[in-house]
Amino acid sequence: MVWNKNAGYGREQVESILASSNRPGGLTFGRTLYVLKTTDPNYDRIADLLPVDPEGEVRLFTTITAALAAVENYDTVLIGPGNFDEEATITLTGKKGVKIIGTNTGMQWGEGATCWRDVDSDHVSDLLNLTGNQAIEIAGINFINITDGKDAINFTGLNYSIHIHDCCFTGNVGGSDVQAYAINAGGSNAADLYVHDCKFFKQKTTAILNIGQRAVIKDNIFIVGAASKGISGCNAAGGFNIIADNYFIGAVSTGYGIYRESYTATNLAIINNRFIGFSANYDINQVASSDSSVVGNIADGTDGAAADIDPTA
Repeated sequence: MVWNKNAGYGREQVESILASSNRPGGLTFGRTLYVLKTTDPNYDRIADLLPVDPEGEVRLFTTITAALAAVENYDTVLIGPGNFDEEATITLTGKKGVKIIGTNTGMQWGEGATCWRDVDSDHVSDLLNLTGNQAIEIAGINFINITDGKDAINFTGLNYSIHIHDCCFTGNVGGSDVQAYAINAGGSNAADLYVHDCKFFKQKTTAILNIGQRAVIKDNIFIVGAASKGISGCNAAGGFNIIADNYFIGAVSTGYGIYRESYTATNLAIINNRFIGFSANYDINQVASSDSSVVGNIADGTDGAAADIDPTA
């Protein structure tokens, strides 16, 4: 190997870095951890194929709870198909570069997909709590809340660059509106949030609540129930948030597509969204301001007539 002395590392420094790594083979970009039900036909095969770890680390788990308890920076957690009934809120704290990947396409639930659920009606917790993380990717998971009034993903502390895509958020398998919030971003707790290609099905209160700064919410489907909202709360001045190319379908006409709540929605772009089945002024409500852009949105309305919308209320 030819060493680049101008890069600031000599042979001794590189060898020291490799030797100090706590992973077999030295420097690494993270491990791959697997979560499979023991009834999965691939369980035994994957167990046999996993490399022998000299440090005795477990790489195969039967619950999401156990896998995320073992996760370290830059690890990838691959979750197989099936219903994973977790007994309490899982909290991921202070991690960087972790990927949590399931088999779902964002449009399905059941044993053919990765379903992360609370156990039963006695479950009193949200599904996932993110606290002080950076660059986390969550994909291919159906988040199902059976317990009335609980959240799927909740943000606390300051998180940066959380990427959520190809997921589905719903109540129980029958689609009851018991899930309070699919994503409770907590305003400033979720800077640079990116959510795309997800399906939100009849949340009890709001699908995505309180997006913070520099968020991008794009290419999602929101099925909005009675007195509920698709997106609510766009944070205070200087948000620089983009809501674009989403479909909002009013399952009951009294739900809202996008609702500002009491926040001052400045530097907000709402572009090229489609609203179907909402009553007048329920598609986009209270978002216009001098430095917000509401352009190219189409509302079909309860009477089926399509019209451009640019609210000033």
